Amino acid sequence: MESLPISPRDELDTSDDRTSQECLMSQHSSIYQIYQLLRSILHKVVPENLWGSRHNKACFLNHVLTFLRMGRYERISLHQLMTGMRLNDCDWLKLDSNTLQEFQTRTALLDKFVWWLFNNFVINVLRSYFYITETTTHRNQLLYYRSHVWKILKDRATEQLLRRHMFSQVSQSTVKYLIRDQQCLGLAKLRFIPKKTGLRPIVNMNKQEKTEMNSSGTSINYKLQNLFKVLTYESAVPDKIGASVFGTDDIYKKWKDFVVKRNAFGPLYFVKVDIQHCFDSIPQDRLLEVMTKVLQDKSDYYIRRYAQVTATEKRVNCTFEKHVSVLENFIPCFKKFVLHQNQTGKMYDAIAIDQVCQHYAETATLLKQLKQHVKNNMIQIGRTYYRQISGISQGSRLSTLLCSFFYADMERRHLRGMDTDGLLLRLVDDFLLVTPHLNRATAFLYTMLDGIPEYGCSAHPDKVMTNFPVRYKDVDIVCQPAVTWFPWCGMLFHTQLLGVMKDYTNYENLRIRYTLTLDLHQTPGLNMKQKLMSTVKAKCHAFFLEPKVNSTAVITQTLYKAFLFTAHQFHSYNTCLPYRHRAEDNPAFFLGMIMDICQYPLKLVNARVAKEVMSGQLPVSQDAVEWLCLQAFKSKLSPHRSVYFPLLKTLEKCLKNLERNLDCKELQQVTSQQSVEEFKSILD
Repeated sequence: MESLPISPRDELDTSDDRTSQECLMSQHSSIYQIYQLLRSILHKVVPENLWGSRHNKACFLNHVLTFLRMGRYERISLHQLMTGMRLNDCDWLKLDSNTLQEFQTRTALLDKFVWWLFNNFVINVLRSYFYITETTTHRNQLLYYRSHVWKILKDRATEQLLRRHMFSQVSQSTVKYLIRDQQCLGLAKLRFIPKKTGLRPIVNMNKQEKTEMNSSGTSINYKLQNLFKVLTYESAVPDKIGASVFGTDDIYKKWKDFVVKRNAFGPLYFVKVDIQHCFDSIPQDRLLEVMTKVLQDKSDYYIRRYAQVTATEKRVNCTFEKHVSVLENFIPCFKKFVLHQNQTGKMYDAIAIDQVCQHYAETATLLKQLKQHVKNNMIQIGRTYYRQISGISQGSRLSTLLCSFFYADMERRHLRGMDTDGLLLRLVDDFLLVTPHLNRATAFLYTMLDGIPEYGCSAHPDKVMTNFPVRYKDVDIVCQPAVTWFPWCGMLFHTQLLGVMKDYTNYENLRIRYTLTLDLHQTPGLNMKQKLMSTVKAKCHAFFLEPKVNSTAVITQTLYKAFLFTAHQFHSYNTCLPYRHRAEDNPAFFLGMIMDICQYPLKLVNARVAKEVMSGQLPVSQDAVEWLCLQAFKSKLSPHRSVYFPLLKTLEKCLKNLERNLDCKELQQVTSQQSVEEFKSILD
């Protein structure tokens, strides 16, 4: 009897400590191995005459392979599974009658068989053999671990959590009592996600099934909605959040102000610090003290609920919003409220509908709920129940805000004055200090490395970076050159000119295919265009195109790299498109797509200038932008000339027309292989 390609009982000696964590982490099965397994099982289980023909069998197996290659958020439809299947090949569906009704009945029967075979058989085989999970390092790519390998990894990770005294075991009766007595918001399940060096624990608080312990089925994060909105309202007060930033928009505003106000020309010292086990190490009692200070100056809050309707090119969206205000700022009249939101730039191009729902929230009630959430956070791991006794759960919708308020308090008490004449930024637990004073940079570094036990804060020397040589306890800190691009949170900051670019080294050895979520239903070409436009918008953020921050050379390089990354995605997406829908089949459509991408950055900038998001227009002409875009696509698609021959021929013609009116020497320097070295390690 032929053996299966993968056995669920393959022997693995894990009793010896020599079987390292890294070895186990790498033992996920390849797509081809899993495909071989499924093919062998289907060959043994499904009779040949049920397929009807070898063509139908090969067609179904090809769809299974396509499914295995899909990313996390992608789906396969019955229409895709039926594509290419031949109804007349199936003898068991043949009838003498050829009426339309009989044809539809036969088609429905084949549909049911194919869907049952895929959804009830293939999927259950995968669930039986493998644990399927996303990772923190492979974007949307899914990894398939054999069940017994994953069990060992999960057990080891659970032991590590217990050794760090994050959880204390409790009985099921205790959990039931706390939930019934409303001392606990609910029970959350913990799962692990692979990362580079181990497994990251993630608590799922978004989903809550109806059980004996939770009859309502309401999730913990849903119960925290009002508290989340109140904390978001308080985070608008700069003194309460300190150096916190919540995304690229916040970093842009603070960095732009710093660059514009800076008058000195001396050297700047950069220090990057990452807090070790940020969420897990926060002392709960200290956190509650800090949050009491944040909320205690307000007696109560008003929360107004309303619906907001907005329109995009494809659809009309309706969302339900909540707005928080205190008594002195509350606007009873809904019409005046909408007018105020519009004047402050918080609501535009939208229809607002009053839900006639205003909730009154007392500070004492909010603090009580927060204490329940922090001190009585019940976690289920397998069939065992635990109470979290240290830190906060990453799965909580409050976790980022709580970190921001908590470390802002630490900054006021232990890091005061460090950012004088400079800038201190913190994205959750990632600090960046830029200062003209070497002694302050060194003091900040030593303070963070020594740790601040009161706040459970400590930094690991291996995750610290500076642009000046420094040692800590006879260990050399990772040092970048004094004048260079300094990496922080997916961005590169020039240590002398203070320009900013996107950091593409994060995509090193990453398959570009899994930076996309493919949508191959109905209009795959238009869906592809929308995805690529979204990429251009993200990579051409106002921060990277701001003329008050970046030189013309930096902006030009930003544009070219954004286009080159989009060209990589274009090629990857095109290879996944259905047969007869690809670039070689309709070059005119895809040329139009590329030309629209060329013009998109200028449209974005014009809109941002009109809304006063950016301070000025691009210092690069539209012809130069188009040349950069076309050159990026030519550079990526040329190695695949046989596939893109008609498209490349037109691109080259357009480039020659543009070069008649452009001095391309500076542009060619930007597009040289040396300036885009990081793209060589990006995988298709």
